[in-house]
Amino acid sequence: MCLRSRIAETAADLSPHARRLLGLLAAVDAAQLPGWAPRVAFGDVRGESAVDELVSAHLVQTAGRSYAVPPLVREFAAGHVDGTDAVRRVLGGWLHLVDLAHKADYGGDFTVVRGHAHREVVRPGPELLAEPLAWLESERVNLGEAVALAAAAGLDEQAWELAHRLVTLFEHRADHEGWLRTHDLALAATEKAGNARGSAVLRCSLASLHISQSRFDLAHELTVAAKDVFEDLGDLAGLGIAYRNLGVVSRSSDDLAGARRWDRRALAAFERTGDRVGQATVLQNLAQVDLCRNDLRGAFDRLEAALRVCGDAGPARVRAQIRHRLGEVLFAQGRHDQAFDVLTEALGLVRGVRDRRGESFVLHLLGRTEFARGRLGSARTLLQESAAICDATFDVVNAARSRLELVHVLRAGGDDVLADEVEAGARAVYAEFGLETLDGDMIFRA
Repeated sequence: MCLRSRIAETAADLSPHARRLLGLLAAVDAAQLPGWAPRVAFGDVRGESAVDELVSAHLVQTAGRSYAVPPLVREFAAGHVDGTDAVRRVLGGWLHLVDLAHKADYGGDFTVVRGHAHREVVRPGPELLAEPLAWLESERVNLGEAVALAAAAGLDEQAWELAHRLVTLFEHRADHEGWLRTHDLALAATEKAGNARGSAVLRCSLASLHISQSRFDLAHELTVAAKDVFEDLGDLAGLGIAYRNLGVVSRSSDDLAGARRWDRRALAAFERTGDRVGQATVLQNLAQVDLCRNDLRGAFDRLEAALRVCGDAGPARVRAQIRHRLGEVLFAQGRHDQAFDVLTEALGLVRGVRDRRGESFVLHLLGRTEFARGRLGSARTLLQESAAICDATFDVVNAARSRLELVHVLRAGGDDVLADEVEAGARAVYAEFGLETLDGDMIFRA
């Protein structure tokens, strides 16, 4: 009680502006507040002088360019003022910055669905524009708390937009836990508010998560539900993403005609919205269908088109994906030296942006390429590295996929005992997920 009394005495001596700001910051209820939060929470520049007073009174602490309100102070100040608008403004600041980070990474507002949530203009720091993924990583905890705050405050539109735009980070870092947690919170908010469009976006995004985990049945169910809403609303941005998901799911079950049909619909939607990155991702998916049909010329032409559409300004992750597909075409043509060179470029791109999932895929194909070139030691190392990354990111299916390739290398090197052991473990994973191999690729069997 003594400490609470001292807090009350100190607060009583504050100016009206500082006292009001303390209540507003308590309403935001964050362990750490960015340097712009006091001004945005207060609503104008008076928040900057007010926070200086709070720091001098030891009611707010500084940590670099950030602020922190101790838990006991937050508890004392909570409910003293109506903080609804302050919460909305601070969340709007985060959303504005996440918008900028996404645009800096993708070269535009691509492969996302934009809602109508409030944005608050906040000046970005140099790191955000120069290294958007590094900035997102540095703010990962704060952004996750922002989604939770928006959901708890009933600000469903801000909740789903924030969660949806964080997928860029979750994909790069293979952060499946953060992906699921933020989307579950936001989805609960949109469902409660009857926000059909926001719920559809989140379901489509969760379907993408399930695709990355090779849970294609769940991905199909969620995507179809989202697609129906987008079709009712005539939402082209949402339809492009939904159709693209359905193309991937169809290809996973060897329904190549269905995959091509959905991919063409996705491509048309992205063309109508001017989404160059969306177009590039679908073109490389169509190239994969061509590869499955052994149409190597068609696959090569589509990948060249994807590179033209995406250009050098596109996100490194997408450029790496296109080169990975190009490596597959060259590998299928028996041009193993050229495949190795293209894949080495792709590896540099994914490592440059710390895209762990992308790195595992490139290493997998590099391992196959080295095996085809007769370099057993290098092939073994690359495939083991691919499997290790998959293990670290809980991608058990693709870890098994790399290990099945490793089996060929082990047998070629005369290590049949280890090969038998590795193969048994990998095939057990395939059986658990309802997968089998067809011409060396994974196929889902319902």
